[in-house]
Amino acid sequence: MRVPPIARNALFVLGMGLLTANYVHAAAAVLTPAAGQAITTANGASVASGVVRGGYVMGQAALYIAEFGGNVTVAVASRIAAGAVVAAAATAAVAPLVIGGLALGVAAGAAADWLADAHAAGLATGYEVGPDGKLQRGAQGGLSGSTIVSNGTGHVPLSQALAGPGGSGSANPSCANGCYTSYYKFHECFAAPNGPSNGVIWVHNQYGTVVGQFCLPAGSQPQYDTAPPTTPTAEQWEQLAQQLATIPVNPKILEQLGKPIPVDPVPVINPPDQTGVADVEVGATNPAPVLQGRPTTVNGQSVAVPGTVPQQYTQPVWTVTPANTAANPYGVNVVVNNITTGNPATPTNPSTPIPGTATPSTPDVCAQNPNAAMCQPVGTITDPSMPPIPQLYERKYPQGMVGIWQTKTAALTQTSLVTVLNQMMPTGITGGTCPAWTINLAFGPSWADLGTHEVAPPCWLWDVAKAIMIISALMLARQLIFGG
Repeated sequence: MRVPPIARNALFVLGMGLLTANYVHAAAAVLTPAAGQAITTANGASVASGVVRGGYVMGQAALYIAEFGGNVTVAVASRIAAGAVVAAAATAAVAPLVIGGLALGVAAGAAADWLADAHAAGLATGYEVGPDGKLQRGAQGGLSGSTIVSNGTGHVPLSQALAGPGGSGSANPSCANGCYTSYYKFHECFAAPNGPSNGVIWVHNQYGTVVGQFCLPAGSQPQYDTAPPTTPTAEQWEQLAQQLATIPVNPKILEQLGKPIPVDPVPVINPPDQTGVADVEVGATNPAPVLQGRPTTVNGQSVAVPGTVPQQYTQPVWTVTPANTAANPYGVNVVVNNITTGNPATPTNPSTPIPGTATPSTPDVCAQNPNAAMCQPVGTITDPSMPPIPQLYERKYPQGMVGIWQTKTAALTQTSLVTVLNQMMPTGITGGTCPAWTINLAFGPSWADLGTHEVAPPCWLWDVAKAIMIISALMLARQLIFGG
């Protein structure tokens, strides 16, 4: 059977396209999140690993690409869930430490800010984070004024020290709304020339922040007018936890305590860089901006194409595009595009090779091609001047077609052909009457003299032609407007 020419051309173009052009194929894939990165629960998800930044937990997931030879690391960001869930998780995380009278450690700062926000809202009154990092009930009434302390110049009663700078009186602007004192034994305070201390007495403002301190000399013991700070009981903590659950909290407190952070179930795959973004406090709402996932590319190893001059290489480039939904939180689309390039180098990618396999190496182009222009030292490549352009021809008609027409018009009108055409044109046509004209066919000698003829069609013929043209114009206008 003979193949038609059009079909042969189509098959030829298709074959050449398969041999030389880029080709693309796509497939759906699923990322594998890091350990503890997405623990699905009935109320959403929790993240047990990652870095809290700007209202998100920044983590990682892996995508296995067999042709690449390993797992490609893809960044993911889980938006921290809004509502009371974060505050509830924070109260549950600190509860064992508070009730047990244990220090909060690195989370003490976030807890102090949390209490300060609660105090500003008129809640959690009387509770503080002490200098030892414990969340406690503050001393009611404070230390006795008879306690001997060192104010840097000598040993004086606490009442005298509080009246001066750093105390709780009018001499300390930070105590305009009231201050109280607390004692911390295990703080070495060297106040020369009075020697080492037996602890320190802190002066706190209404939010619990330390605004002054006095050292107890060695051998001096604190005296109390009322009970010292106490550890909250389980009942007291339950009441405090209910109040704190209504106050926005920095989610970093959960990260610092190593506890899971409630997040939205659908993460953001390959989010914008959030380096340097400040933390936010999450409560009924999450004030962080909504991030959008972005495609990411993975470059494979270049392979030389045999028989190409100059040498060409094919390189697979995988494009990973987010395609995740609530039903498939870590779904992506992977498209591989095999491109042809003249550069054998393969860009590096953040990846984790499969154990037991070698990481593809990147060849040194300049070591293989030492004379290439791109491998020469800077400053040695010069751009030579161009030689003068020779005059290849001389224009016969500098003015172009306009000059030719202006020069040859007179000679053209004198030719026999133009003369015959002028004689055949009708003459004698006047206005106001039915058209009638004469045609001169006397071209020369007697054998070519065809005489002069008068053409005078009847006047009614012009009326009929006029009516036909008007009717035709109306029909054409109707067709142009309405169709059919």
